[in-house]
Amino acid sequence: MMAIFLVIALAVLVLGSFTDFRTREVPDWVNYGLIFIGVGLHGILSAVSWDYHQVLYSGIGLGIGIGVAFAMYYLGQWGGGDAKMLMGLGAVIGFDFSEMFFLSFLINAFILGAVYGLCYGAVLAIKKRREFGKTFRRLYHETPVVLRRGIVVLLVFFAVLFFFCFQEKSCLFIRLD
Repeated sequence: MMAIFLVIALAVLVLGSFTDFRTREVPDWVNYGLIFIGVGLHGILSAVSWDYHQVLYSGIGLGIGIGVAFAMYYLGQWGGGDAKMLMGLGAVIGFDFSEMFFLSFLINAFILGAVYGLCYGAVLAIKKRREFGKTFRRLYHETPVVLRRGIVVLLVFFAVLFFFCFQEKSCLFIRLD
């Protein structure tokens, strides 16, 4: 049954990504539709099986999605469409305490998002290298040495973590083999 929910989530993610790349926003009907489909299908599954756990897991996933989405939105990291998409994914995938799939999905989504952001930033820096060079030199001289060292330590830490994930053929909770 989980496969149906994952196919729905993947289809909506593809649709949302397509519209996001084209128009730089995800339509509300996609996100709210995903929330209603997730809660609705889990509710129907709970009613048919006479087991409230399905709708409870969907509600918990929605709640976790709301918490993470609000944090990312109000920290200025995500737009509203991305935040609502995470809420919908929480409702569709749900949060089962025995499997922890949604938690591993969130962690791996953040890792992939960071890699995508670094690659996109590198492409923009190359395309606009003159502006980037001026801004980088100005910020480099304004930033204290302690902060620069901290940034280097964090970059080395994440590079080692990234390398370790692929050496062990597992990345946090999801096995890659």
